[in-house]
Amino acid sequence: MKYKISELVSINSKAIKKDYDGLIKYIDTSSVNNGKFDNPRTYSTLHDAPSRARRMASVGDTVISTVRPNMKHIGFISENNNYVYSTGFAVVSPNRKLVDPYYLYLYLSSAFVTKTLQSIGETSTYPSIKPNDIGNLSVDIPSMKEQTVVAKRIRLLDEKIKFNNRINDNLDELLTTIFEEKVNSPKFSQRNLTDIANYRNGLAMQKFRPDNDQESMPVLKIKELNQGYTDGTSDRCSANIDPSVIVKIGDIIFS
Repeated sequence: MKYKISELVSINSKAIKKDYDGLIKYIDTSSVNNGKFDNPRTYSTLHDAPSRARRMASVGDTVISTVRPNMKHIGFISENNNYVYSTGFAVVSPNRKLVDPYYLYLYLSSAFVTKTLQSIGETSTYPSIKPNDIGNLSVDIPSMKEQTVVAKRIRLLDEKIKFNNRINDNLDELLTTIFEEKVNSPKFSQRNLTDIANYRNGLAMQKFRPDNDQESMPVLKIKELNQGYTDGTSDRCSANIDPSVIVKIGDIIFS
């Protein structure tokens, strides 16, 4: 059956009380990436926290950034972590009688919705959307029973991926520790990085926008570095640029 998202959810229905007294664990849009929550900032009081620290979310809600949707700053609230979210998020709370919370998250995080919201946002100078833009999306959803089956299966796979990623992260930390022990050994002499490598700042790509019929290449930005590849949503620049800023195999890039 076809619904508007606004018929299935409430958006931004919960806010922190002005007289709240306690620690604030603040999540801004850059701390949520494709379902993963990282690095909440802690403040002693609400007064000390950024003025944007206002949104609250419950288990089963989806938080989705209203700025640059193609960056996929979207996540599912799977546990009661008492975070306070930036007003840069829309907090989508499902009506559980009509839609499975995780099924809704899967829909809102789909490539189709991301592309649709990005196209809406690009009508303004700074790509952004309004909560109503999310509410106006249409979705054709199956019965609750079918939703639950689909959501459970995919969530099991997602949890397996997260578990494997945690194992990989632990291995990365172990390898880093071993490497640092070796590098800091008295057997090795210290040298400046510029003695053994060439360093080059990136370019301001606004100056190198390609014309419609001009050959172009993708630009590596933070999003591309995080996801490990470029795609159809990546910015592009003219292919006629300084060859020294073109990334080659063996190069190291950092923000």
